[in-house]
Amino acid sequence: MAKKPWKLIRMKLHQPPDIRVGKRGVSEGVILETTKLLEKKGIVKVKFLRNIAYDKKTAKKLAEELAIRTGAKIGKVIGKVAILYKDTNDEEV
Repeated sequence: MAKKPWKLIRMKLHQPPDIRVGKRGVSEGVILETTKLLEKKGIVKVKFLRNIAYDKKTAKKLAEELAIRTGAKIGKVIGKVAILYKDTNDEEV
């Protein structure tokens, strides 16, 4: 099992979000766009807006749902921002 790419996660935290999840929640459009970006970049920053995620606990649940539906792993959740990444070692098996 590979370690988390901590260097990439820390770098991504200081960049603007790639995906913003609003009042419609984790919809099919969000899932498709996140999947595309994960295939292209390998790491994605997702921001949950306050009308869907009222606190960190809600944001973490939404991040877990998005990670499951896109086949990604959660790198870190800080406040209402989550970093998702695709583990390249899983595809080789």
